[in-house]
Amino acid sequence: MEDQAPLAPPISLANLKPAKAEPKPPIILLYGVQGIGKSSFAADAPNPVMVDAEDGLHSIPVVKTPLLTSYADLMQFIQELYTGKHDFKTVVLDTLDAIEPLIQAEACRRNDWPDIEKAGYGKGYLAAAEIFRTELLPGLRALRDDRGMIVVMTAHAITKTVNDPTADSFDRWQPRLDKRLGEIVLDNADVIAFGAWKVTTVKAETKFGQKKTKAIGDGTRVLYLSDRPTHVSKTRYRMPPELPLDWDAFFEALNEAMTTVNKPKAAKEPTDGEAES
Repeated sequence: MEDQAPLAPPISLANLKPAKAEPKPPIILLYGVQGIGKSSFAADAPNPVMVDAEDGLHSIPVVKTPLLTSYADLMQFIQELYTGKHDFKTVVLDTLDAIEPLIQAEACRRNDWPDIEKAGYGKGYLAAAEIFRTELLPGLRALRDDRGMIVVMTAHAITKTVNDPTADSFDRWQPRLDKRLGEIVLDNADVIAFGAWKVTTVKAETKFGQKKTKAIGDGTRVLYLSDRPTHVSKTRYRMPPELPLDWDAFFEALNEAMTTVNKPKAAKEPTDGEAES
């Protein structure tokens, strides 16, 4: 009988120890309604460089790339950020839904498809999502892990109908991405923030005695960080569910969450009933 490799020692409960959290710079997806200020928000991040895929940065004074025309150009720039000498602290992909067609075009080029729809049965969209998952996402993670860079991806928002088996169908804001690529982004982002105007509704009576719902807003911009039936959001950190759409307010809350993650909980003060007699 051939010699067999020794078995690895079994996992023992006695060997398990609490691990100290080691926060890394976050990977952020900021999506929002038209004109809410996604690019301006990202441009206020620490020493950013913007990857321009939408040609919408003309009014923002920020270091940016020429307008992207191919997936190869994007990956070449990611590589340059990884290996080159620079002092950028944040890389911003503006916007991810403008980069998505470049990834789809790359999938078509590799598979000799005339367009993404001609692949059939969603095959083209799956191939594009796989390129993002195995190439672009690892590149962004490498910038985060090895170069200490914050990664911000912006995207537009779209409403889609959710068919909930436990309730009536309802509309929900979510990033304007193909569902296959979108699922990968949502799973791997540390923060998914939805930017929108603060809106309240009131019932107003018309001249015919009927009730009509009116939306009221004062121009306040809000960043939603907690998942709700109205929108997709999440954060891996203990941050407030709602903040002003302002980078300084967001970063202050993020830093607070990251710096307190390893602090021991304060001892509970005894109540009158628990105090020693």
